[in-house]
Amino acid sequence: MRNKKADVLVIGSGMGGMSAAALLAKDGFKVFVAEKSSRIGGRCSTLEYKGYKCTSGVLAVETNGIVQELFQQTGAEFKVLPAGALQYMINGKPFQVPQSGGMKALLEVTGAGQDSIEKIMSAMSRAINWKEPSPGITLFDWIQQYTDHSGIIEVFQALVKTALMVKADQVSARYFFKYIQTVKGANEFGYSSEGSAALPQALGQIVLRNGGEIWTDSKVTRIKTDESVVQGALLKHQDREFQIEAQVVVSDTGPEKTVELAGKQLFDRDYLQELEAKMDPTAILCLQIGLEEPLFEQNHLLLTNSKRVYALYQPTKICPDMAPEGKHLLIANAIPDSAGALSSEVGRQNEIDLCFADIKRIFPEFEKRATTLLTGLFRDYWPGMHSWPGKDMPLKTPIINLYNVGDGVKQSGYSGLPAVVKSGMLVSQEIRQRMAVFGGTDHQGIVKSSG
Repeated sequence: MRNKKADVLVIGSGMGGMSAAALLAKDGFKVFVAEKSSRIGGRCSTLEYKGYKCTSGVLAVETNGIVQELFQQTGAEFKVLPAGALQYMINGKPFQVPQSGGMKALLEVTGAGQDSIEKIMSAMSRAINWKEPSPGITLFDWIQQYTDHSGIIEVFQALVKTALMVKADQVSARYFFKYIQTVKGANEFGYSSEGSAALPQALGQIVLRNGGEIWTDSKVTRIKTDESVVQGALLKHQDREFQIEAQVVVSDTGPEKTVELAGKQLFDRDYLQELEAKMDPTAILCLQIGLEEPLFEQNHLLLTNSKRVYALYQPTKICPDMAPEGKHLLIANAIPDSAGALSSEVGRQNEIDLCFADIKRIFPEFEKRATTLLTGLFRDYWPGMHSWPGKDMPLKTPIINLYNVGDGVKQSGYSGLPAVVKSGMLVSQEIRQRMAVFGGTDHQGIVKSSG
């Protein structure tokens, strides 16, 4: 068995792991990233298929929020071309939300009366600014306290599906409004001409430039500990076993997998019970479709009054290199009836058929012009998110210097890629602070903390 040493071992190269890795490497830590697959990025990577650059999950990237902030902090190249704000399809017509008074303008397009609109706008203001909804009430039930107008309900459904990747009856109203309060004006989006892989690859360059290492095809088999303090990990790489000695381990594998790798016996009963209660993966269906020409003028559309599809993206309008010359890429994101609906061939086909029906309702000639390229199924250990919004585990584990990052440890008010990035930023900040308190400029001191 061969030995290697690092200050920080990062297990998994998703955007949570790569965010932490790049920030720590830039601050002088010797970082080692172990990725079990042949490419970095996890659900933020690119799948080359028949000349198309398809996504493994992440597609649209905020250009005015926390993701861009991360790239500024690390000095990584932010290879994202702006594509503007998301537009809604309401009553068969596209609508771009204005920068000022956007929510009210959006609700007015539904045809609802001013009394209904003012009532729910006032309720939203209270919920965001000074009176949080009751913890147990879902967003759907909260809406129905103020209106039964189908158009208003459909707008909220489209918004929450796009923002949180769940339905309005699957998330608490409190969490939704915390999200609205957190994101504020971060609503401009873009795409990378190299596909989503450009993001983790740019962060990887920061790791390498600062003396770190990134190993692909490297599967961690066990996280090593000495009593209650992490010591590193064992991994297999090219049929050889290695022991990585590290004072800090950051896991981007999901909290359940972290426990499995470290050993269930090391975690107290309360932590394990919390894990069992909260780790319920969300499911998303992603259809990647080739077209001879764009389906609509806009770069992207959020759908209302749909059974499954909540968003349509046309990245090749901004990044033509994502498709063969003269071709276009359409990506449809949908929330299935349940994760179980994707567990059988019949169930998956039924969900896909419902997605196509959603698109054909708006664009009747769609199917004649479309070629299905890839179908992405996000569930179980490759989920939309490892936990539902508001049901996340803490970043710290009971084992000293062992942390989780990713979409199973989302901070309140965050979702999607920003949530994952935020987790990496917070963990790297925690490690830097502990180093400064316990070790000064000597990274060896970080093991002294009690966690």
